[in-house]
Amino acid sequence: MTAGVRVGGLESGDAVNDYVTPEQLARREIDEQLEACGWVVQDYKSAAVAAALGVAIREVQTTAGRADYVLYVDRQAVGVIEAKKASMTLTGVEPQTRKYQAAYPEDRPAVEIEGALPFGYESTGTETRFTSGLDPVPASRRVFTFHRPETLARWLADHAEGKGREPGLRAGVMHLPGLDADAGHLWPAQEEAVRNLEQSFKDNRPRALIQMATGSGKTFTAANVCYRLLRYAGAQRILFLVDRANLGRQALREFQGFATPDDGRKFTELYNVRHLTSSWLDMANEAATKVHICTIQRLHSILRGDNELDEAFDEEKSGFDTAFLVGLTATPGKQTFGFFDQNLVMEYGHAQAVADRVNVDFDVFRIRTEITQSGGTVPAEFVTKFRDRDTREHRLEKIDEDITYDANQLDKRVVAPDQLRTIVRTFRNSLPEMPATNPRTCCTSSAPATRHESP
Repeated sequence: MTAGVRVGGLESGDAVNDYVTPEQLARREIDEQLEACGWVVQDYKSAAVAAALGVAIREVQTTAGRADYVLYVDRQAVGVIEAKKASMTLTGVEPQTRKYQAAYPEDRPAVEIEGALPFGYESTGTETRFTSGLDPVPASRRVFTFHRPETLARWLADHAEGKGREPGLRAGVMHLPGLDADAGHLWPAQEEAVRNLEQSFKDNRPRALIQMATGSGKTFTAANVCYRLLRYAGAQRILFLVDRANLGRQALREFQGFATPDDGRKFTELYNVRHLTSSWLDMANEAATKVHICTIQRLHSILRGDNELDEAFDEEKSGFDTAFLVGLTATPGKQTFGFFDQNLVMEYGHAQAVADRVNVDFDVFRIRTEITQSGGTVPAEFVTKFRDRDTREHRLEKIDEDITYDANQLDKRVVAPDQLRTIVRTFRNSLPEMPATNPRTCCTSSAPATRHESP
């Protein structure tokens, strides 16, 4: 017996509760997602493929049996959805989908590529995978949800036009021209990063990581990659994610100042670039925008439909049908390597950047003060500023007894502004001597703290 779940209580006149199997629950979720993506969902017995541009029909008979869903675009069958219950692993289901794609009746209108419908989905309603027969090397990948009928129609129209290459970015990257003509404005390390990344694209590696030292031009390198993908590979839209708002503003300035290598026009004269500063986004009005710059937190709020920024972020919920995911960082950690499938296409550290005279070297000078080593005491009768840790409200208070603090409490429970002034003053006065000394200098300060954090 198949396990089920209760979806309703007893109603007037009912003798038993209603139960829905996991398979039925999955189909309900799939139906809702299809409708949200612009598809009209119909039963086979009452099907009308002319009802809309995109129609999804349940339980369509093929020569290999009944397909769970067949997708129709402009009255022609174009794809199949294989539905599975939520606990099912989808990675091994693609051959079953492919069987139905190749078994659609020959006497019915359909678009076929090498004897099969071009688009295949496997879905549980919570997870969806997709394979496009238009890709140079068709391979299953996870997508956020189903594509809109307009998207599939555009891909099929591009394919039918016979432009000499298959539609889509995965096919487009195969036709990227050599970098030689565009490399004059790049530093050697930036040129190497672009070449290696584009080779990763051609190898159909969905994720890639570029590690370049701070100040070596990661954002400029990214602007070059974005321009080449839009100009030559047919990219429709690029999402430029940052983890802080100031990096978003920096990226926007980089795109605004980027002069294209072929005719010298600015990037933003050729392509619309938008920095998303609000969680409200209507993609119907974004058709002309080619680059969206957004913080990770803002993207999460947009996907959740929140009006306010939500600082929490689950990277799984940010997934959508990205052709390629590229990371740029100066200091990758183990988690970063793992997220990008350990596909490090460029490694350019600080030492190499200094050797190439891209960056300047530095020495570390450690400045010690008396209170950073031993702590200190705020004497009784001293007027001290207190700040509430929760409300950050300030108050002045003359203390009745000494407040003693150790070095570990400095800058956590106790702040001594004069200590900071002493450090800056000592650094200034020591500058003429520092290049000739060992990387260490000391100063002392016994000034009392003037602010105390209330517990």
